[in-house]
Amino acid sequence: MTLPHPHRKIMLAFSLLLMLALSGCDLGEDESSDEKHVLRVYDVSALQVEQLDSTLDLLLDTENQPLRGRVELIDETRLAVNGSIQVQEEIERLLASLEVPGSKEEAALEREYRLQFWRLGLSPQHNEQSLPAGLEPVSDAISAYFPDHGIQVHDFVETFGSTSGNNLNLNSGAGTRVHLRSLKLRPGGVHVIASISAVPPPKTTGQVLQFNVNRDLPAGQPLVLGRLQSGLENDLPVYQVLVARMDWND
Repeated sequence: MTLPHPHRKIMLAFSLLLMLALSGCDLGEDESSDEKHVLRVYDVSALQVEQLDSTLDLLLDTENQPLRGRVELIDETRLAVNGSIQVQEEIERLLASLEVPGSKEEAALEREYRLQFWRLGLSPQHNEQSLPAGLEPVSDAISAYFPDHGIQVHDFVETFGSTSGNNLNLNSGAGTRVHLRSLKLRPGGVHVIASISAVPPPKTTGQVLQFNVNRDLPAGQPLVLGRLQSGLENDLPVYQVLVARMDWND
């Protein structure tokens, strides 16, 4: 089953499965030091989450080592575990097995970058508009695919930084909202997980547009992230195209 937010859904399933395994158990602290509960918070921002379900099933199925504790997802990047040392060790081994190779080196990467998002409008009623420098490959491809539609820039959002980060919100005056849930710098560019919403442009009929993005953006290369029909203009379809470009600033 495909889930809209696999990271959150799987981690919440993690909590649910563990709590089910613990039902009926006394979660109070025991006398032995091995059973004393401690609270630890783990970084889960760089995991192979598609493997988490099956790995958890194996972990929770170990009859000779019953797990005792509590797991809670604080946000999309941090997992809190309140349990015995044994539980903590099992969780550490589990998370280490799911870590993406090279993620530690990438997490430490610091480099000045610029990330830009354009919302382009395609309308048969508009004349062709000159697009910003650097978008020529995208504009040429769109023009070839929609020869009867003029291209205009409806909105623009950008952010600058030098390190990876989470939960960054960008709002424009024209109604575009960018929620960067995760931004990971990599040697060749950046990986973004984002939700981007936009109101239809004036004089069109349509609903709020929603783009969900989870992909790599190579440095110096504009990419079309999605296209949606935003409504009708004089009974003709109008489209919104989301374009992104990431560049190093050094």
